[in-house]
Amino acid sequence: MQYNTPQQRTERPRKDYAPRKRKSQLRSVLPLCLLFVALLAIMYLIFPKEAGRQIGPSMYDGLVISEVMAANSSAVPDENGEFGDWLELYNGTGKDLNMEGVMLTNRTDRITFPFPEYILKAGERVIVFATDSYQLDPLRPFHGKFKISSAGEHIYLYDPDMYLIDEVVTPTMTADTSYILVTEDESGERVYELTTYYSPGYENTEEGFYAYRSANATESGALVINEICPDPKLSIPDEDGEVVDWIELKNNTDEDIVLAGYYLSDKENRPLKWAFPDGAVIPAGGYYLVYCSGKDKMQANGIPHTNFSISAERESVILSDSAGRLLDRKTVENVPEDYSYGLTPEGEWKLFTQTSPGYSNDENGQAKADELYRAYNPTGVIISEVMASNDSIPVGVQALYTDFVELYNTTSETVDLSYYGLSDNLGRPRRWQFPQGTVIGPGQYLVVYLDGETELSTVSEMHANFSLSRAGGETISFCDPTGRVLDRMHLSLIPTDHSYGRTLGQSGFYYYDTPTPGAANGTGYYGYAQNPSMSIPGGQYKGSVDVTLTVPEDTAVYYTLDGSIPTLENATLYHEGEVLTFTRVTILRARAFDPTGRLQPSEVITNSYMMNLYHTLNVVSLVTDPDELWNEEYGMLAVGPDAYFNENRGQYEDTVYRMVKEDLPAKAGHVEYYDVEGNTILNQDCEFGLQGQYSLDLPQKTFKVRAKAKYGSKYFEAALFEDREYTEYKSFVLRMGGNDGSWTRLVDGLQSRLIDRFNENTDTPTTVLHQAWNPVVVYLNGVYWGHFNMRERVDRFFVAQHEGLSLEEADNMDILEASGTVNFGSDDEYDDLIATAKTLNPGESEEDLQYLLDRIDVDNYFDYMAFEMFFGNSDPGNIRFYKLHTEGAKWRWIFYDADYGLFNSGFDSPSSYLDPKGAGDMNIDNTLLLKLLENQEMRHKFLTRLGEIYQVLTTDFMLAELQTMVDLLEPEMPLHFARWAEETDKNMTWDNPTTPEGALRYWNSRLDRLRNVIKKRPTYFYEMVQEEFELTDGQMLIYFGTKPEMPDGVDIQEGKKWG
Repeated sequence: MQYNTPQQRTERPRKDYAPRKRKSQLRSVLPLCLLFVALLAIMYLIFPKEAGRQIGPSMYDGLVISEVMAANSSAVPDENGEFGDWLELYNGTGKDLNMEGVMLTNRTDRITFPFPEYILKAGERVIVFATDSYQLDPLRPFHGKFKISSAGEHIYLYDPDMYLIDEVVTPTMTADTSYILVTEDESGERVYELTTYYSPGYENTEEGFYAYRSANATESGALVINEICPDPKLSIPDEDGEVVDWIELKNNTDEDIVLAGYYLSDKENRPLKWAFPDGAVIPAGGYYLVYCSGKDKMQANGIPHTNFSISAERESVILSDSAGRLLDRKTVENVPEDYSYGLTPEGEWKLFTQTSPGYSNDENGQAKADELYRAYNPTGVIISEVMASNDSIPVGVQALYTDFVELYNTTSETVDLSYYGLSDNLGRPRRWQFPQGTVIGPGQYLVVYLDGETELSTVSEMHANFSLSRAGGETISFCDPTGRVLDRMHLSLIPTDHSYGRTLGQSGFYYYDTPTPGAANGTGYYGYAQNPSMSIPGGQYKGSVDVTLTVPEDTAVYYTLDGSIPTLENATLYHEGEVLTFTRVTILRARAFDPTGRLQPSEVITNSYMMNLYHTLNVVSLVTDPDELWNEEYGMLAVGPDAYFNENRGQYEDTVYRMVKEDLPAKAGHVEYYDVEGNTILNQDCEFGLQGQYSLDLPQKTFKVRAKAKYGSKYFEAALFEDREYTEYKSFVLRMGGNDGSWTRLVDGLQSRLIDRFNENTDTPTTVLHQAWNPVVVYLNGVYWGHFNMRERVDRFFVAQHEGLSLEEADNMDILEASGTVNFGSDDEYDDLIATAKTLNPGESEEDLQYLLDRIDVDNYFDYMAFEMFFGNSDPGNIRFYKLHTEGAKWRWIFYDADYGLFNSGFDSPSSYLDPKGAGDMNIDNTLLLKLLENQEMRHKFLTRLGEIYQVLTTDFMLAELQTMVDLLEPEMPLHFARWAEETDKNMTWDNPTTPEGALRYWNSRLDRLRNVIKKRPTYFYEMVQEEFELTDGQMLIYFGTKPEMPDGVDIQEGKKWG
């Protein structure tokens, strides 16, 4: 250790003892002068404390006692490895000082340390050990013939003329504590404080402490800290049967290292806190395990215990030699339960989910450690297989598609599992307990469903109260009734329909692409190549972008530019550092492959570079492998060789796309969503498929897009609609307009927006659920696909969201459609309601009426029927309604798919909806409405609400909202029709032009037609209601106000009363 900065020595001036001639006038006084000087020197030496400070400036101003340690137990060793007290001087004079003649003492009767000739440079420090012996050679550490009392001491610093330069009075000090100079107060008095961050030779700060420790470390790397586990749950138990913290050392040499004389500590300022026991040896190239339990003992098997334990929150582990020199130091911070922090074979520190005490920090060492852990498991029951995302693997007698954990009894004895535990949280090892009497026979597999539905448990099929995440990050554990963990698996991402576990007869953990719940696992694979990354995220850009790919170590990265999933056969090999330049819309997909074949390919990374776009609408990029779109056997947009047009039904038959929609699962894909300014709203993998009936035969088709854990995230974490408060969605629809897709492309959205506007203009907003409308531009695999309407998808997640439930609670409901067809859940309760309602007489019986009111949210239902009736939806079969599985819930209705609303101003919806045979051409069941209207109070209630809605949705009100929507779409329509006009199918839309110009004119004509309907509808509807409900003019005035006049310029084409 270097205590004093070496200085370039200058020759000491030699004294010349030859007699010199003096001037005659001095000879007479010389003896007197010499006597006076001698007496003065004696006085200074005998009575040093009586000397005062020099009056006026001194060359030593700024030389201070800056640090004192009075009980150096194991902090700062001297050159002999001994721990004596010490103090430090600091040269703050601003210039180099020759310290010759400067003196230190803690006595009032003599000087205890005089400095020899020694240059202390400006801003530097010098250490003096107080070891009660002199060492004055400036090339070695200084030692003074004094000691410093830990009970308090007064130390003085004098200049050569015996003027006091500085003094310090130290307080009582504990072991390895320093008393340091930190600052000066406003009056110029120096301020000292006690600290354990000693820093001899360095600045008196915490940083100075670490600088001192680092400067006095050895750099050989022969003996290193190799792995630290500060909070194990499964490990090699100590001789008391306890699982305790541990540290592993590694010998990097080819010779044994005797550990006697080495030290471990968890305190930087106490490096010699725990000494390795005599006889401890770490073999050449080997490992040495140390338990950090605080028990401070040696086990019979040769594993020692330290006198300290380790904190997983933040702790430093220090390895030192007998002189306190730092050999190695490692700080752990926020280490998860049962993880270790260790050195990889490549020399990098990382967290390990699989610990390996006493073995190498790689898969081989971890596999050996796992075998050892299992040997300490007294039951012999292990976790053999786990599945975290099950879409298509039937499990158990009921063939449920559920996550599971499988246990296997490796012994020849039956094991009683009563009150043993399973958990996904090591902090709660008995989160779920096996019921009393549960046993697992020798060689038997036992499957437990992980779905959180404990109420479904039976003797033979058990359901735990937790589930797992596909993304991983959890630890599945098996413990005994005391909570001791017997086995565990740390889970990383497990792909959907794959499992993770152990193969009998082999060490380590594997993934399986064919899960085998209740049976032995087959051949597995080790895992996945690390994902590549792209230097620039997807987004909207102007000009050009230069993109590079990051190639993970030991992989080869392949990429495609057409939406294809990269394979070794169809993709381009990326060369590290290669620049990919894009100037037009490009889909970049990349994937890493393990050349050895040991690992499966990485996930596919996708980004859309939307170059040089100038749309006025938000932009969606939808990506999937082209085969999923165009393959003649299963492509969702493929027509197929056997398709033909059925003129009687007005649709195509035997098409591939309809077969795909009805019979095949949705396709894997990727979706990105950008606002007009180019900001990213959404970027994630997903699945998507087709939606629609009649509209499915049109060239442009509607897509339903769904988030699934299988593809990374269960939900879309994004605010997809400005007029909805939600920031999380399960799915959405990219709708081409449905039946209105060849006409205005907005009428369904218009009606939803009118309901929104109604809610803004009334004190009694409706509770009827309806979809948000957001017009967007879609690119499919980088190809412009035109205008679409982004809509909320009407399903159980939509209902849950609008009803204030979490998306996780979306299963707690029944959803029906049309006359009671099940969309989700069960129709039992609704069927009973309708069957009973048909027998009731609510017009005469209050009890019968109450039966209906107890089961129907009548305000919601009347609102729904009022909107449908006013808009004149001539396709009332698009009705959907639901009931939550909550206390007091009633049936409620959803307004959606109103392509034939505001389609015909003369459609007599009151008469159609109240037809005793059923509503509309398809005679949709209207029992509830008819029965409720038998009651005069309910009839009055319905007409009152219908009149409120009617008087808000005036012609001017509706036309203003329509124009707002048209203004949004109009700039995009020329591009849209340039893309789609030529693909117009005359079998489906005989009157649509096939030129972009003609299509745009036709679109405007359909808008004019819609405006005409809006102008006429209020007047006609007034007359329809009055006739159907047989109301007088006075009653109409009360309910609906004054009948509106037909506006000027209306094109009246009806030949009958209303059309």
